[in-house]
Amino acid sequence: MVWVVDGLGRKRDLPSFDKTRHLICREPLMYSGDQTECALLRDWGGRLVDVFLDFGSREEDLSSFGGPIMWHLHPNSEGLVILTPVPRISSKGFTKRRRSIGFASNATRGRHPLCWWHPPF
Repeated sequence: MVWVVDGLGRKRDLPSFDKTRHLICREPLMYSGDQTECALLRDWGGRLVDVFLDFGSREEDLSSFGGPIMWHLHPNSEGLVILTPVPRISSKGFTKRRRSIGFASNATRGRHPLCWWHPPF
């Protein structure tokens, strides 16, 4: 199972996410984010399953990454979160991509592997 989080569910999440995100590596492309400054990262960091933040189709993503993206969270015990941009694709394409890159899948047990969820209140 993975979580695909609506990053536009709360008014302050996108501005605080953009403010705290910093490029740390170009090859492979990775960013860091601070959980103490971003409620979205604080709420979803540290999960035992993969978490993807979806901010929809933003002009900044189109110009920077060549298409819409989601952000994959890789938690860190020191309060920082490692973020990698991944192409935003349909749920069917996402399921296929997850299998090809080695994410665990509930699909083999007859369950749909995606959970669409809004941030907690």
